[in-house]
Amino acid sequence: MTAANDKRMTAAIGSLGPRSRAIAVLNAIRADDRALADSLAETAPKRMYRCIDVGETATIEAAESMALRFDRSFYGLLAVYWQHLAQDEKQEASERRGEIAAIVQATTAFAESLDIPFEAAFAFSVAIDDPAFTEFQKVKADPATVQRVADSYAGVWRSKAAAIIQPQSAH
Repeated sequence: MTAANDKRMTAAIGSLGPRSRAIAVLNAIRADDRALADSLAETAPKRMYRCIDVGETATIEAAESMALRFDRSFYGLLAVYWQHLAQDEKQEASERRGEIAAIVQATTAFAESLDIPFEAAFAFSVAIDDPAFTEFQKVKADPATVQRVADSYAGVWRSKAAAIIQPQSAH
């Protein structure tokens, strides 16, 4: 880009509010556009001398932590589920199937509590691109379990108290 274009882009991005900028960074990460994510982060307003707004950084960290925890749970339960299927343990496989469906469906409820696009809330997740994720979205899950899991996702997110975007209470 030319210097003039850089200035215009910096001005446009700089005019975004903190919440909008955080969502834009998460969407860039989800699209695997590291250059855009970095440029968005570089244009964040400096709150003190050379320090970038901690709220934006905390929001990105919350999304990363959330996605890593979800992916670990999803793939762990999926491996156990497949093992039970391979060993023809129908009851145990059915129980794991319900657990997986609950954690998958809780992602949508959790993203809704943030009031941001699902793809932004789980920008760092690799599991949401797995065909099994889509399949488990269709499986009937216990609504109380889904809500309990969504609340636990919110607890993980809230651990980054400085995050600009915080979950709304479901109750």
